[in-house]
Amino acid sequence: LSWEVHINNVCSKLSKTLYLLRRLKTVVPKHYLKVVYYAHINSIINYGLLLWGNSTHIDKVLLLQKKAVRIITNSRYKDHCQPLFIKLGIMTVISLYVFQLLLYVKDNLNNFVGRSDVHSYLTRNRNTFDVPFARLSRTKGSFEIMSLRIANKMPSSIFLLSRKRFKKLISDWLVKHPFYNMDEYFNCTVSF
Repeated sequence: LSWEVHINNVCSKLSKTLYLLRRLKTVVPKHYLKVVYYAHINSIINYGLLLWGNSTHIDKVLLLQKKAVRIITNSRYKDHCQPLFIKLGIMTVISLYVFQLLLYVKDNLNNFVGRSDVHSYLTRNRNTFDVPFARLSRTKGSFEIMSLRIANKMPSSIFLLSRKRFKKLISDWLVKHPFYNMDEYFNCTVSF
């Protein structure tokens, strides 16, 4: 259940697309390379990301995604990629995972219990979601638990927005904050 086989399959597909990007780089303008990125690379990464996004092997996908961004921007091999992700307006695989989890919470708000439903005390976390207790690390990393932990980092008022406005606000914020791991997300300050 480590998703290693699936991620290796994803990486194999991404490597083939990187070859395509390298070949196209000399023939077409940069904005066409970005279209190819979204058509081939982003679609491969997004498939089932909600389930395998918290795998320990996700770094392999991030490395290939960085290579793609360097190819599109015609950057050197060792150039730092976070500014390139921001410049192109592309989310890292970790940011895509956070985006998918937040959409999952937004679409299933009625299925989650808030802290204010559990008790009636005026605590500082009364407007957050109640995260069920998980003893095993495998369960703690499941998308149900992770989605609530990630949603609790966001201001609670954001979930009252329409789905379209919610998606736009979250995606714009995640593009400006390209995360390389989940610790970066949990240690950042969320402000809109």
